[in-house]
Amino acid sequence: MSLDSGFGGGSSYRSSSSSSIKRDYEGASEAPQQKLDLDGLTLFEKNFYVESSSVAAMSESEVEEYRRCREITVEGKDVPKPVKAFQDVGFPVITWQSFLFMLRVFFQSSSLVEFKSAITQ
Repeated sequence: MSLDSGFGGGSSYRSSSSSSIKRDYEGASEAPQQKLDLDGLTLFEKNFYVESSSVAAMSESEVEEYRRCREITVEGKDVPKPVKAFQDVGFPVITWQSFLFMLRVFFQSSSLVEFKSAITQ
């Protein structure tokens, strides 16, 4: 028996259990499907961004000038103003401190292996 892997050529692999595997797989499709009750779930939206005070203070002309100088093109409605600095993203302080620590370690490391070993200690 020759099985075609679909990648060209064939395979001379034979197994006595191949027919039982096929039978088990085909039987799985006959199992009753459970319907999930999604009506009781709380609505979850991935909208975590909170505009920082420095970003909010940017005028429309500043936003347009910033995007023009950096050749940033945006489309759509209610596009947020650009974030100029990492601090303006609004990550928790611990995230910011961790980021600075990793940057410091990375630039002091002579290799990526050294960097990885330093941050996983």
